[in-house]
Amino acid sequence: MADYSLVSVDVETTGPSPSTGELCSIGAIVLDENLEVPYPFDDRTFYVNLKFPSVLAKMDADTMKWWKDWPKQWELHRAKAKAPAEAMWAFVAWLEKEVSGKPLFVAWPVGFDWGFINYYFHRYVGKNPFGYSPLCLKNYAAGLLRNPQMLMGSREEASMPEGWLVEPESVGMIKHHALGDAVAQAYMIRNIMRWTDGQ
Repeated sequence: MADYSLVSVDVETTGPSPSTGELCSIGAIVLDENLEVPYPFDDRTFYVNLKFPSVLAKMDADTMKWWKDWPKQWELHRAKAKAPAEAMWAFVAWLEKEVSGKPLFVAWPVGFDWGFINYYFHRYVGKNPFGYSPLCLKNYAAGLLRNPQMLMGSREEASMPEGWLVEPESVGMIKHHALGDAVAQAYMIRNIMRWTDGQ
């Protein structure tokens, strides 16, 4: 049995970094030790919306322009929002309850999501329960395929083996929603790592 659990995490924000935007929402799901994505998803998922700290919240112009194309998702990210400290402590409690062993943060690409999660944990909790070693699924895939060019584009632009890419809609979830994207990403983790086992 592994002494860690893979946790697929996705965030939605109002900017490209914590210095230029606020964290809107966090979605996460734990894969089991057989790399299965639990279903129904509610059993091992986490989702929370965060209140913005003040009327002077950071709103990046390009990001907010992008959100205008996704009004439904924006409304979902603002519903029943919690104060940042309450949201991050709720994430800690969920990790302690649902994760066996050490939680391993996984995202595609990890730099964006990890930047916000790491900052918010240290600011509102005082430490990051994921530690300092997240796994970038994008880097992992590029290394498997020996294709560094994959690092330069989006998931959709990447040239990947059939079956790797999973869109939220294909698993009954909503695109550009933190939990929907985290669940789709969990299926990608499963598919990519099972492909690895077969090589």
